[in-house]
Amino acid sequence: GIRDFCLSRGLGDVYKRQVSTQSTGVEKKQINHPLISSTPDMKYIIASLFVLSFLYCTSAQSICDKYTSTNNSDLLNTIVGALIERVLEIPDLVIYFNGVQPPGSTNFTSPENANRLAIFKLHLVQFFGQNFALNCTDGSIGNYMGRRNMAAVHQPMKISAEDSMAFNEALLSILVNAGVEAADVAAVRNFLNSFNSAIIYRPPPNPCRRKLLPLGSN
Repeated sequence: GIRDFCLSRGLGDVYKRQVSTQSTGVEKKQINHPLISSTPDMKYIIASLFVLSFLYCTSAQSICDKYTSTNNSDLLNTIVGALIERVLEIPDLVIYFNGVQPPGSTNFTSPENANRLAIFKLHLVQFFGQNFALNCTDGSIGNYMGRRNMAAVHQPMKISAEDSMAFNEALLSILVNAGVEAADVAAVRNFLNSFNSAIIYRPPPNPCRRKLLPLGSN
């Protein structure tokens, strides 16, 4: 099993260097912010397996469970709701949600697309609730039903590195203001950054650009 794998391969030190959203403490913490308290590609699969193995190789409590006061679903729905509200207030980020970038995409800010926005929020909750993310374990969230190929979802949006960082910082600031401990915020930051290569736009190579050959070569 995974436990035998951990013991036989001696991966403890390796996991310490891997992205981990696993908390280092076991004490139950309740978020004290009023907003909160009131309510693949193969390389990504491999990375997820490393993190999943870490989760089974430690007895530490997950971040999701650590800060849950009622159930995991309420916690993440509150966080995701706050995140969407904040993102829609940032001019450089709202373009990815109002149909501007890419042109003709869904305008989640339109009342007629309220159902689509609700599904989008649900998928974010399910994504962050997965065991390789915040590892919500009480069964209140359900399986992730969104698209799993991160690059296929985000590359057409042509998200810049600056905008990707701004989105991450928006989420992290919500956690900080809610009283999440610095070590846990850092773990979430590392998790978010692990998807940079899939999310940040990478222009395709120019097929018309040919390597220059030395003079006289065929």
